[in-house]
Amino acid sequence: MRDHVVGHCTGRWAIAVDLGGTWIRAAAVSESGTIGPIRRRETLAARPYGEILADVLYLVGEAARDAAARKGVVAGAGIGVATVLERGGRTVPCPTLPTLGNLELGDRMRALARMPVAVENDASCFALGESWMGVGKGCTHLCGITLGTGIGVGIVIAGHIYSGSHGFAGEVWRTPTGDGHLEDHVSGRAIEQHYAHLSGKGLSGAEIAELAAAGDPTALAAFLEFGRWLGMTVAFLVNALDPEVVVLGGSIAGSFDHFRQPVREALAKTTSPETVRLECSTLGESAALFGAARMLWDQLDH
Repeated sequence: MRDHVVGHCTGRWAIAVDLGGTWIRAAAVSESGTIGPIRRRETLAARPYGEILADVLYLVGEAARDAAARKGVVAGAGIGVATVLERGGRTVPCPTLPTLGNLELGDRMRALARMPVAVENDASCFALGESWMGVGKGCTHLCGITLGTGIGVGIVIAGHIYSGSHGFAGEVWRTPTGDGHLEDHVSGRAIEQHYAHLSGKGLSGAEIAELAAAGDPTALAAFLEFGRWLGMTVAFLVNALDPEVVVLGGSIAGSFDHFRQPVREALAKTTSPETVRLECSTLGESAALFGAARMLWDQLDH
């Protein structure tokens, strides 16, 4: 999505941050849905957490200056982070951000930034952003699925993020499958493993996607196998949550045409497919930023 910048916007703004394992992104977002330039730095996730938070703070400052240039009042910062957060806000250790585990991230960023800070899982921010400004705009019940190195699920109920009683709602990646966990079958790693099993060759997900786009039958078969597992996952979520729309995002969603059929077949077999829309995100990297901003305002206003 192209940055939407207006010269002299006033009103309440949020500094939205998407703290992922590869990139840290930040942008000023207005309450009316204007988003400023997206600032970014590499995460370099193996670094000490203090260095990572220093980069977050730098990007927050840059985005705050963007808001000030538009005469906006910054209400605080909303941070979507690529790990699970307990209900109290403590991060759960995860391989994506190995040095940020067991950290009171919100408290630390509030002390550093000297402004209100709200923190949520990045998949939840993605789902909320899609329900506010994306393909789910106007929907109050939505499920967002991010497909990349792993799988993330965000749930929006009655227009607000649903994180469960302990903060773990949507953590379907560790669901037992009999021979491992769901993420062993629904992830970028799974596509690479499917392809290697069929071809005997080790290629990256991006390389396999290029082959599939060129019509390579082995690459297409790997995506179909991925799609069968994803279809079962989507069908289960639809049956359990009854959302108005399911939105797919992340790098793998760009290859949706290669696994659309098995996903739709799974929905047709096990759900009432006419009751749910299945869409791909059109917001790109802005989705989680919109959601992080909306999440901040929701917490400030309630």
